[in-house]
Amino acid sequence: MEINIFPDQSTSNEIPSGQETNPNNSEIQIHQLPCSIYHNGRANIENYFVVNPIFQEEPLYETFFRGRRLVGRCVMLDDKHEGCIFKESSHTLNKPSSLTTNEEIEETRSWETSHKFHSFMVWEHDTVPLPSNNRLLSSLDWLEIANVVSS
Repeated sequence: MEINIFPDQSTSNEIPSGQETNPNNSEIQIHQLPCSIYHNGRANIENYFVVNPIFQEEPLYETFFRGRRLVGRCVMLDDKHEGCIFKESSHTLNKPSSLTTNEEIEETRSWETSHKFHSFMVWEHDTVPLPSNNRLLSSLDWLEIANVVSS
């Protein structure tokens, strides 16, 4: 199982990040971690999730999360694709019923784009994230194959 972390404000780590679509237009960083966390809300990653570059042939990064070493890479989306973070909002409508004097309550769900991004970080335990060991990276390969087949 995986978790995505996206803070509301920019962090000081020097890795590429996406553009936020909120009014103050600050930058956000998207991280896809190889673990499960049973928490839904803000996390103080600015102080505790310290990302350090690893100097190798390609730009890689290293961090530690709950005592486990993670190796990451930044994935840049091409010009044809854009990442979005959606926020669910539900609305309750009072709908008058024609058969009775009571009103029916109808709940509708809608999704709004809260952030857009053009890059994100993918992390794996002790190994470099590759399409062979990461489902998200392999799905991006399928995007390219689908574009070739459809054209």
